Amino acid sequence: MTTGGRDRKTGFEGEMQVLEAARQVAARSAYKDNELLPHYEELLSEFERLLRTTSKIYRISDLQGDRVKKQEDELKRVYDQLKQMESSRRGLVRDISHELNTPMTSIQGYVKAMLDGVIVPDRAYLATIYQKLLLINGLVDTLFEMSKLESELPAADSKPGLTGADKRKGLE
Repeated sequence: MTTGGRDRKTGFEGEMQVLEAARQVAARSAYKDNELLPHYEELLSEFERLLRTTSKIYRISDLQGDRVKKQEDELKRVYDQLKQMESSRRGLVRDISHELNTPMTSIQGYVKAMLDGVIVPDRAYLATIYQKLLLINGLVDTLFEMSKLESELPAADSKPGLTGADKRKGLE
């Protein structure tokens, strides 16, 4: 991995080589009596400290980058799950709507035929209509339960710590 032209796997080897070469120059006997030598050595110490600190910062940055990447991956996984759940929910609502339509059409046909005198209302027809109504009631109950569960889930745009009642009161 390269950042800003620097290979993070090798760290600061080039800079450390420069530091070592500078130390070798300072160690030469020709510079022993130079009045600037203590300042030069102090600069070398500061340069080494700076290199070590910068190296640590790069390692920390790499660790945090890895954490951010893991969090991004987790968020993407959860987002994909939510998309799949929403798709399933929509499919279920579509299927229930279709399932509601079938018995409703059947009941409508039976009642219209009875009203038009095409069929005589007897126990068998009324039992069939009753069974269709029970099916419709079951489907409506399922929709109601789904609606209750959905309303208990936090909204994607809701602010943490605020309840539905808080929002209705205008405490946002």
